[in-house]
Parts: sequence; structure tokens; C-alpha cells
Amino acid sequence: NIVVKFGDNGGVMSNTVLVRVAGVTALTNGALQAGFTGSIVRTNGTSLKATVDRTSPFTNLQAVAIVASARDTSTTVTSNWSFTTADTTPPVVISYSPANGATSVATNMNIVVKFGDNGGVVSNTVFVRVAGVTALTNGTVQAGFTGSLVRTNVSAFKATLDRILPFANLTSITVTASARDAAANSRLTNFAFTTADTTLPVVTYLSPANGAASVATNANVVVKFDDNGGVVSNTILVRVAGVTALTNGAL
Repeated sequence: NIVVKFGDNGGVMSNTVLVRVAGVTALTNGALQAGFTGSIVRTNGTSLKATVDRTSPFTNLQAVAIVASARDTSTTVTSNWSFTTADTTPPVVISYSPANGATSVATNMNIVVKFGDNGGVVSNTVFVRVAGVTALTNGTVQAGFTGSLVRTNVSAFKATLDRILPFANLTSITVTASARDAAANSRLTNFAFTTADTTLPVVTYLSPANGAASVATNANVVVKFDDNGGVVSNTILVRVAGVTALTNGAL
């Protein structure tokens, strides 16, 4: 609420009281205007108190100018003052890479997180965890990671992190990122991606054995394939004595 008290040795005239808030008339001729609630009451024979409440909140970090005036029987006096509203908006993660839900991400991919805030991010509050391990805290890159934290403008930072050891294949990686502004507002953001499969299929068994001798002329050829992410059946190829026996999964 905005409260203004008026006094005069000869008495303030209630219907002359004017209050303007952020350029908008809140009280004039002793009457509250649209967009405001409150009251104007006489506190004694010569004084009045105006209480004004804007029905819609001010925005964060808004500079609000107040103009108040009143008149007695002969003179009008005007006062001006201002204040700035609090910052209640937490920093946000503007962008990040890899994208949330991304798949087939390179196992050595850098993680990039951009933070922004209407009042400015405090650099030593930036925090990033990668796969359960703290990669960046108090604005400092931690052991097991390389990278940087740089200011991109007056209110934003970009963290770039590279894990020294590559991630495992086909692994879901969760990243948690947070930051705080000067008003101690903070917000936590999570995103996740899955690494690529870079492991080749392997032959786990074959018969006859490599280099075997005295093999029956009618022996079957048996080959077993395996892969951490699964073998695609229509990609299997087997050639026997230079002749294609199996291709695209078909004999």
C-alpha cells in the first residue's frame, strides 16, 4: 500500500487531495480512481491520510514515482518521491545443449547451458550437475571436467562443460542446472539426453572354429552375433567360400 499523510495548520481540504502512482491518477478530488482501492480519512481536525493500493501488482524492479498534492483554503503543495519494487523473478535457463530428449548424442559432446535473469545472474551461484556429478559450482569448473563460465551480457552467463572421460554408449544423462540472482531468487532446471551407440556388433561364436582341420564336408556353418544395442537382422551377411550364403537376413 502507498500511504500519504497531509497536514496543514488551517486544515487540508479533502476534495483537493491528489495522488498519482507511476503516472496514473489513483486519487483525485478526494475520490479513488479505477484500478485502485483504499481510503482517505481525516485523522484530526487539520490532517488527512490517504491509503492507496493498486489492484494489479507492480512489475519486478519497477521504479515507481509518486506525486501527492493537497490544498488548504489558499495554497496547493505538491510532494514527489519514488521507490523501486523487489525482484521476485528467479533466473531462467535460456537454452541448453544437447536438447532435452535428444538421442544418439556423441559420447564426448560438450554440455552448454545459458542462464539469464531480469536483474542479473550472480556468477558464483551458477551450479551444474552432470550424471549425478557436480561439474560446476560457485562459478568454478570441478575435477573431471573442463570448460568455462563466461558473461554474455550484463544479466546472463553461458556455462560450457566437457567431461574428461567420454560417457558410456546408450546411456541416459541427466543435467541439473541452477543459478541465483542478487535477490536470492533461484530456479532448478533439469534436462536429459541419451548418448549414441558407438560399439560395433561382435561375432560371439562360430563353428567350425577358425583354423579347424578335418571338418566334415557337410558340416553346418554357425555364426552368432551380438551387440549392446541389438543386432539389426536384415544387415547380417555371411559368405562361405566366396559365395554369399546369407544377406539382408535372407538365405
